[in-house]
Amino acid sequence: MGQLSRVVLTLLVVALAPTAACGDLVTYNFSGTITSVTDSSSPFGNVGGITVGDWFTGTLTYDSNGPAPDTNTDPNIGNFLFGTTGGQMSVTIDGLTFSTGVRSYEVGNEQPTAVSSNGDYFNVVGAALFSEPSGWSGTGRALEFYFADTTGGAFSSDAFPSAPMSFDYGQILLRYTTVNFPGGSDSNVIIMGTMNVQGVPEPSSVLLTGLAVAMGAFRRLQRRPR
Repeated sequence: MGQLSRVVLTLLVVALAPTAACGDLVTYNFSGTITSVTDSSSPFGNVGGITVGDWFTGTLTYDSNGPAPDTNTDPNIGNFLFGTTGGQMSVTIDGLTFSTGVRSYEVGNEQPTAVSSNGDYFNVVGAALFSEPSGWSGTGRALEFYFADTTGGAFSSDAFPSAPMSFDYGQILLRYTTVNFPGGSDSNVIIMGTMNVQGVPEPSSVLLTGLAVAMGAFRRLQRRPR
């Protein structure tokens, strides 16, 4: 085969190669209060300035097309593995921001939740790689977000949620086996907080929705008799 033929064939193969389809971004913004700070020395400690009663804000963002296929054969529990590109999660506590990519998701449909005997939940586990506040480092780091609908109305199956869902309960969990921070260190740290949850679309989706409403109002005005 001549050189030109090989080049043409290579270009044809590249042109026909499938590409990953990307959907809309799904974003959850939430806030709440730290309810528990435990460490090796005290059930209500002070870890790097974080104490019970501190305010936090957080966000979770992922592609609506979803991650890898469900690895759980239970029809009411979905387990979805994803690497650091499978979503982003972050929480800011008293001005200190912790963020990471998403490692896995779990969807529970009509299952026991943290606050009810039968409901729906969406548990998000972060990857091992963290972006931490300046001066912070540690081992055994974990960041988790837990959303629950105690009425059982959020999900109808264990399918990955491709749109924002409404939840009536949520928790964050930040854990370190050992941690160093400006002015000290600690071990066996578990920081938990309770949140109010509301899933919100990306700004582009909000803009499109607003445009559709405006166009509808304009058409109604045009139809009115003069």
